[in-house]
Amino acid sequence: MDERLAHILATDGAVHAGVHRGLRQRIQRAVSRGDLVRLLPGVYGTDGSFRSRILAMRVWDENAILIGSTAARMTWWPDLRDDVVRVSSRRQSSHRPGFELHRLQLPSDLVLDIPGHRCVLPSLSVLQLIPLMGPVCIDEALRRRATSIAALQHALRSVPNRAGNQKCLRYLRLSRDEPWSHLEREAHQLLREAGLTGWRANHPVRIPSRLVYLDIAFLRLRIAVEVDGFKYHSSHAIFHSDRRRDVELQMAGWRVLRFTADTLSTMPAVLKSFLRKVDRGLA
Repeated sequence: MDERLAHILATDGAVHAGVHRGLRQRIQRAVSRGDLVRLLPGVYGTDGSFRSRILAMRVWDENAILIGSTAARMTWWPDLRDDVVRVSSRRQSSHRPGFELHRLQLPSDLVLDIPGHRCVLPSLSVLQLIPLMGPVCIDEALRRRATSIAALQHALRSVPNRAGNQKCLRYLRLSRDEPWSHLEREAHQLLREAGLTGWRANHPVRIPSRLVYLDIAFLRLRIAVEVDGFKYHSSHAIFHSDRRRDVELQMAGWRVLRFTADTLSTMPAVLKSFLRKVDRGLA
């Protein structure tokens, strides 16, 4: 690799032929040798990886704002598997593999600066992900404490007339008790339809081994309702960890009821019967 090019790449992550006009011949030789690849008009990097394309975008348009899955991956969801670099940019470009450019009017209070980049806040990135992923991105963001329903509602109000807002509003209403999974959202809906009140979602409780979060907690009667989805409760180790957790909760004065996806529909009737018994001192 040419020494000048290597220094620029080490500093900026990509080289812009329009900025470094005196290096154009060196860039072309590096491309012909396979040392550089063209990522954006006039911008070259060492490979076509997600990281290289992120750096190339910064060199190509320093005012570009990372949006959607790219903003999520760069801030609160690092293991999200979407390698397309999605940005809002005022620059025009022909289609380039691995990039998706939009011209969006983004409220300034929903944009933040992270080292070397600008990107939308987690609340707005979640709304932008909903058309691609549905409510699972809401669950993930809430579970990771990246945002809150209040912040999501504020973001939605800040981008009126945006395509997909009605779908976002519907999912936010269904998620108003801040579920961390699709199964929890269904459980909350069943509780509301059954008229059951006095419960709180993902309530923190300190037990001897660690801090745990109860899926649904009836605080006055100290009843914990756990909703077991296959994804998070499928392994042998997790099964035994859950059992130890239940024992510690019971020792701390909590009654634990567990439901699965197959038994969730029975939850309202079981809870109503159990709550009556607890109130009467029969359980």
